[in-house]
Amino acid sequence: MTSNTDHSPEHTDKVLDTYRLTAKNYAAVHYGAYLEASDVVRKVIDDMAAIYADDQADADDRESALDTLTDALFPYMPKGELGLDVEDMKIIACDGSHVPSVVDQLADEEANFAACVATLMESKGMNQAQLAEAVGLGQPAVSMMLNRACRPQKRTIQKFAAALGVKPSDLWPGFEN
Repeated sequence: MTSNTDHSPEHTDKVLDTYRLTAKNYAAVHYGAYLEASDVVRKVIDDMAAIYADDQADADDRESALDTLTDALFPYMPKGELGLDVEDMKIIACDGSHVPSVVDQLADEEANFAACVATLMESKGMNQAQLAEAVGLGQPAVSMMLNRACRPQKRTIQKFAAALGVKPSDLWPGFEN
C-alpha cells in the first residue's frame, strides 16, 4: 500500500510555516489571554483543553469544549456567537417577564441532572473516572457536567443513563420532549 502523504521539501516547508504561524498566534494572543485570566478561568481553560484533546471525547463534547475555550479566552467578543451561560441569558432577557422562568428552568435542569447522576454514582460505588470510562468521555468532561460548568447534550444524557442503568428521563425530566 502506498501513502498519499507528500514528503516533498515544499510541502514540508508549508506544514512548518503553518505550525509556526499557529505557534505565533498562540504566543501573541491566546497565551496572553490565558495569563490575564483568573485562576478559576484558567482552570476552566485547562479542563476544556483536556476534553478537546481527549481521544475518548465525542464530536459534540469537543465542540462544546472548543466553544467554552473560545468564550474563556476571548470574553469580550459579542455574546451569542458561541455558548451562552445561563447567567448571561438572565441579563439578556431582563426585559421579558416570561423569560426568567425559562432561564430558571434551564438552571434547574442542570442542577437536577448533576444531583441525580451524583446520587446514582454514589449508590453504585462509582467514581467520575469509572463513569467517564463507561460513557466514553474523559473524566474532566464528567466533572464539568457534575459541577454545572457545561450543559450535557442529548446523546451524552443517553450515555449517562445507559451507564447508570436508568432511563434518560430519570436523569433529565422531560427528556423525550
